[in-house]
Amino acid sequence: MSLDRRSFLKLTALGAGAAATGVSLSGSAFAEAVGVDPAAVFQYGVAAGDPLPDGLLLWTRVTPDPSASPGSGRGARTPVRWLVATDPRLKKVVRSGSVRTDPARDHTVKVAVDRLEPGTTYYYGFEAKGRLSRVGRARTAPAPGSTPERLRLGLVSCSNYAAGFFGGYRYLAQRRDLDLVLHVGDYIYEYGDGEYGSLRPLDPSDEIVSLEDYRRRHALHKADPDLSALHAAAAWVTTIDDHEVTNDTWREGAQNHQADAEGDFRARRRAAYQAYLEWMPVRETTEVDGEPRLYRTLRFGTLADLVVLDLRSYRDLQLQSPQPYADAANPARTMLGAAQKSFLESELARPARWKLVANSVQMMTVNYPAGFYPTGNGTFRNVDAWDGYTAERTAVLTRAASASADTVFLTGDIHSTWAADLPVGGRSVATEFVCTSVTSDNLNEILSLPPRSLASLRFEQGVRALSPDVRLLEFDSHGASVVDVTADRVQCDWFYVSDRTDPAATISAAYSAQTVHGSRRVTPVLPLYAPAPVADDVEPDQHEGKAPKPQPTSLRV
Repeated sequence: MSLDRRSFLKLTALGAGAAATGVSLSGSAFAEAVGVDPAAVFQYGVAAGDPLPDGLLLWTRVTPDPSASPGSGRGARTPVRWLVATDPRLKKVVRSGSVRTDPARDHTVKVAVDRLEPGTTYYYGFEAKGRLSRVGRARTAPAPGSTPERLRLGLVSCSNYAAGFFGGYRYLAQRRDLDLVLHVGDYIYEYGDGEYGSLRPLDPSDEIVSLEDYRRRHALHKADPDLSALHAAAAWVTTIDDHEVTNDTWREGAQNHQADAEGDFRARRRAAYQAYLEWMPVRETTEVDGEPRLYRTLRFGTLADLVVLDLRSYRDLQLQSPQPYADAANPARTMLGAAQKSFLESELARPARWKLVANSVQMMTVNYPAGFYPTGNGTFRNVDAWDGYTAERTAVLTRAASASADTVFLTGDIHSTWAADLPVGGRSVATEFVCTSVTSDNLNEILSLPPRSLASLRFEQGVRALSPDVRLLEFDSHGASVVDVTADRVQCDWFYVSDRTDPAATISAAYSAQTVHGSRRVTPVLPLYAPAPVADDVEPDQHEGKAPKPQPTSLRV
């Protein structure tokens, strides 16, 4: 979500917050500043990602000596041992091996483990310099052709470190009943201290531009205890939005990039993507031109395919004033790019019960009473979302309409709660659920008003009146969502934290909505707002410790 979009919500320009002070640090000082043990080898936790029926992608970062802080380029090449077991104490090891890491990849480690059993919970850890990392937990995908009873995932986006504490992450980590966590973008933000929140100081303290900068900002997030706990609790599937690079990114530039001051945009994007691939548990593939390919599909038996999109790397420039809004319908305009569009259309046509589409910006049509971009009929639209690429949206939804699978778009970006029907030719052909932000500003903070003020309620009413396909809208709260998938329905439950500025905030169920298979519409959950029950599946949480010898071959947040 951009500065321009935040300005839209207020209907006037938003001034920057009071500047916080910060300095760039390295070595032990860096570790202490971001809140990790300077003597620890595994200061940034562990993570797993992109689960397959027979494999998991495992991640960690080692600090071989105190000078080897993220982005420093220092530290020796270091051997790292990895272990995968069927028990949380890593006694029943089923796979193990060794790799080496060095400053060229910022001492991060990524291991693609294969020959695992489908639909199975595994535990994993790393050993280096005589220390054992905390133990992570992840579940492989179901076997191809199998029909699992359910798929349950956490849905999150927009986690601005400077704006608050990650209570939504902590809630999902404590549930421990998730098959995976889906992060649909804005995992980090590029701004400097005071530019977009000042509750917690950032590192680097200035806007991030270089490879060192992006590495350090990722490290800052990984050091957060709530985020670290959620990475250790379940496998993640991630995609990018704009702030993994900079605000309102498109193929050749961005709103928040000035070439005269910040250099070549493509160099900046390469640095951002390199750090992202180093620090995130995502499998690495490339296009024919050597650029990273982030769009992909993960399959969960016959129940669901999770289609992950990249809506920043290939898109055309957003509409620019005074360009007429009618240009959004130009068939030549693309958000996906030709190759990704072909990929998406093919994936939508492939048989499955459900197609879940990880989609970083809103697919739904939203008319605002004032704000983003004038349409010419007295309403406004957000042209950074699919409302700025309407011909391609129609093509995608038309393909979804003809598919045997029901398509559900899972979205973030807009820092608020939404559920909507997605029509073509007057008939709903798919649905969309939008999670709110983990911490990033929403309407009441932009207006400097308490949540659920008259201003928020009236604005919501205005949007609903102008946007008949929107079934649920709440502009003011932060938290996380849980998406529960069965053969009969996909249900999204929204959970809100009491106060993003409180590290001990409470969390509560807020809303639930569903789409029943075959309806292709959002329908009420009965009884109203009844979240799917939490499974009781909690194991002990284990942190870094001494490597064993011999080495084994009402929730409050």
